[in-house]
Amino acid sequence: MMGRPDTYVSSVHVRDAGEAVASALDAPSGIFNVVDDEPLTKRAYADALELASGTSAWVRAPGRAALVLGNRTTSLTRSLRVANDKFAAATGWSPRYPSAREGWAATAQVLLAGG
Repeated sequence: MMGRPDTYVSSVHVRDAGEAVASALDAPSGIFNVVDDEPLTKRAYADALELASGTSAWVRAPGRAALVLGNRTTSLTRSLRVANDKFAAATGWSPRYPSAREGWAATAQVLLAGG
């Protein structure tokens, strides 16, 4: 993860995103955020990925290392806490995987099962 480890990243599991697309077909017009329920700090996100994969990160560098690349990494280094409340209220959608912890664990389970 690029950026400070105490900053936030919002994500969504690919299955949840697909279900959100289907739910959006009946949504009123507007702008909505489709993310999981719990944004994680970048450190917690990386920890969830490590736990799911059963390995540790090859390299851990301070988030400031991204500054070397300048403004090309701005979108990767900023802190984003995004909420899905508006979309959930408009469509009744809710993510099957409330955070990257559950999403990465589910993905790893499928991959380990050969799927």
